[in-house]
Amino acid sequence: MNLRPAALGATLLIAQPAVAQEPLTFKGLEIGSSVERFMEIAPGARCIASRCFVFVSSECKMGRGTTEDFMACRKRYSYGGHIPLSITGTFDENKLVSVYVKISERSFEGLLVAMQERFGPPSIDSRSTLQNRMGASFDNRRVGWERTGTVITITQRAGQVDEGSVFFTSAAYAKKAEEEREQKAKAGAKDL
Repeated sequence: MNLRPAALGATLLIAQPAVAQEPLTFKGLEIGSSVERFMEIAPGARCIASRCFVFVSSECKMGRGTTEDFMACRKRYSYGGHIPLSITGTFDENKLVSVYVKISERSFEGLLVAMQERFGPPSIDSRSTLQNRMGASFDNRRVGWERTGTVITITQRAGQVDEGSVFFTSAAYAKKAEEEREQKAKAGAKDL
């Protein structure tokens, strides 16, 4: 069948709504999941106060057991077919409110494709240019989905030019965190 691009686009739009209804989860975890459930996903995580975190590169080192152990560890922490640098779960009253996954910038495109396959077309897709202290410019992209009070975003460059992130949270927690950042910025401005 020889479809022109416009017809193909229409066909894809018709085929995607079922995918778009996939709930936004992190490896099957929903917002509100318990610390124990998070630990099933990230058994090597260490918890301090309201955060549990695992540095995957430290957790899955060659030389810590057999090659099979190493490969099983990498498979356990794989996200969308990519190995994250770290995973942090944040909890409020022992209920999951967010997961922050630090990824290599090189993983961004492949992970984005996997997320679009799972969650459908994004509701947010913004591009910007970042500049480092030496004046070099880098393209940046932030793509996100919002569904039933849950938000998941993937950012090509977050904090450092060679690191990106995936952030999974509730819309309410994201709003609360933004308000807290604004309050800290105002307080900091008064201290100048």
